[in-house]
Amino acid sequence: MISFYIPGKPVAKGRHRIGKGGDGKAMAFKDGKTASFENMVSYLAAEQMQGKPPTQHAVILRVYISVRPSDSWPEWKRQAAGDTTMVPTGKPDIDNIIKSVMDGMKRIVWVDDDQVMSVVSYKVFGESDGTQVEVQIAHAAPSKVKTKAMLHEFLP
Repeated sequence: MISFYIPGKPVAKGRHRIGKGGDGKAMAFKDGKTASFENMVSYLAAEQMQGKPPTQHAVILRVYISVRPSDSWPEWKRQAAGDTTMVPTGKPDIDNIIKSVMDGMKRIVWVDDDQVMSVVSYKVFGESDGTQVEVQIAHAAPSKVKTKAMLHEFLP
């Protein structure tokens, strides 16, 4: 299992922007915030992988998102956020944060997103903004296995 913490505000997967490349042809570009966040995820994931190649196994992904309540909120609202009477339901959307995290780990932790067999995620209020990521190898063969011999390569 690998585990790492991404400090700062979580970034939801942004929409690609269309612009012109150097040759004048239309191209799709990632927005800067998304690219920066995914690069940070890639860096932190690669650090945890310690030079190992991406796994071929199925994986279980856990993403715990902490959002700091706004300083501009009245005391009663900050209190409600602190004692879990209130939960963060605003932007960024949890599914789009997960997309950014997964795209940052693709080809570093796993080969392709289709290896993620389970995602567990929470978004809660916390003292600071940040995202805890955990990836666990599922001790089962992925359905892509082509032969019985390959099946046993994936089992413990």
